[in-house]
Amino acid sequence: MSQLPLAFSLLLQAAGAASVASPAAAVLAPAATSSEERPARGILPSSQEVRQALGERQKALQEEKERLREEERRLEQLRQEIRQDIQAQARLLSAPDESQAPAATPPGQQAIQKMESQVEDRQARVRRVSRGLASMTPATAALALSRLSVPFAAELLSVMDAKRVGKILDAMSPEQAARVVEALVARGAKGGAP
Repeated sequence: MSQLPLAFSLLLQAAGAASVASPAAAVLAPAATSSEERPARGILPSSQEVRQALGERQKALQEEKERLREEERRLEQLRQEIRQDIQAQARLLSAPDESQAPAATPPGQQAIQKMESQVEDRQARVRRVSRGLASMTPATAALALSRLSVPFAAELLSVMDAKRVGKILDAMSPEQAARVVEALVARGAKGGAP
């Protein structure tokens, strides 16, 4: 209730009616306890000055709003970049054999790279097993190969040198050697031999 008479008094002063001392204004204006609460006569800004100050304040607030929006956009962009980095790191950690593949490769290209990697791994394992067979005596290697499938035996022999293959084939039964030689020739025709 005390703010209403104060507002009325301020309006009267702003309108210039305060210069005329009216008993109603004196009655409606509350008694101020300090000089800060009671506006001094003649010091109040004009309505033009008030509008100008309000306009400047609104402009400053609008500029601050725009600055905050721009900051929010920048922060959101940084959040997106961080999320993408985290996802890329997670992919690298979950699949270490795909670490050489660039992160932005298309899915089809990734599948091809994965298959190529698997083929290379298999070829490396075949070479290791083949070296182990080559270190055996021809009879022992022939016995081991005769227990494997013919295509796999041909694959193992395809990475050995020709002299060693000849000695192993010589130690095999003629029927087994013929099937392995046939598979070796078929592999060579398909481009399977290195």
